Amino acid sequence: MAEPAGSRLRRAMMAVALLCLSSGSATTLPAQRRHTDFAVSKQQPLWTRLDAEGTTIGSPNWVLVRGGRVFLTDFDGPAVVALDARTGATLWRYSKAGEGPGEFRHPAIVFWHPRGAAVIDNHTRRIYLLSLDGRLLAEQGVPRGLNIGNACSLADGSMVLSATVMAGPSLLQVAFGRERVETVRLPFDTTGMHPYHAAMELAPTPDGTGCLGARKLTAGMALLPTAGPAVPHAFVESPAQRPFKAPSEIRDTADLPIPFALRAGVTGSTAFVWFGGTQCRNRCIDFYSLPDLRYLHTIRIEGRTGFGMHNLDIDGDLVVMLGSRDDVPLVAAYRLPRPRAR
Repeated sequence: MAEPAGSRLRRAMMAVALLCLSSGSATTLPAQRRHTDFAVSKQQPLWTRLDAEGTTIGSPNWVLVRGGRVFLTDFDGPAVVALDARTGATLWRYSKAGEGPGEFRHPAIVFWHPRGAAVIDNHTRRIYLLSLDGRLLAEQGVPRGLNIGNACSLADGSMVLSATVMAGPSLLQVAFGRERVETVRLPFDTTGMHPYHAAMELAPTPDGTGCLGARKLTAGMALLPTAGPAVPHAFVESPAQRPFKAPSEIRDTADLPIPFALRAGVTGSTAFVWFGGTQCRNRCIDFYSLPDLRYLHTIRIEGRTGFGMHNLDIDGDLVVMLGSRDDVPLVAAYRLPRPRAR
């Protein structure tokens, strides 16, 4: 099965993020960004995992840090791997290749669920539910076989999916064992915009009643409740987006859309957005208060990282980064610096 256009675009933009982070080029930030520098290459990691043989972590694609565990999707394994967040030791690895029941082809996204961890495979077009000890609990098809860019679980076990669509609703609410598919209202004006503007990063709010939604390719974020209106808020940086080109028309990085939210999440009572933009060039992790989404401060990744990073997640002061070093998959955990007093 050919890789969906939305997935190809995402992987191309992650490659741009990797190049910008690997370059080590300095950026000067405007005064509205209250930043603390985080020189990754000068920090001693809490732990690292290098898998030169690719037997456990062959092509890590996505990371989730939750409840003392680090969950990874291994895109080509195909597998989902759980590590101990304190040590990086492998707790379990679920890997069944194929397109039959309980089998993966290319697991892309792993996200928290009240019963464990949920996984989306855009090639088998299914959502899987794994227990915290790595057992398959449930699986079902993605509505209409859509390509899913991100997802968020609520406390009641239902899930909000951000789908890549050219027409129709892009935010859908589903649940395991339930056939009904509900539409979640997109709280932004997309009149005249390219359909990819609807793509969002999603993460559950602390009470599990809604999701943080941060737009991937244009300005804006909001808390998405299950009922009632959502109020849009601005990122600390909102550059003008380039005109969109079809994947077949993209010749170099200047043809790619400017990334906005590369990753978004919630840790404690704070939201974070790993931001692309033009000021930070993929080096800023911006923090916002909840529930008002007021900008607080920025952690800027400074200098060379020592590896090509393409995904991260944060839990408290722990940040876990995915990438590669000399073409060898790498997972590394660090303590984030404390924001400088202003």
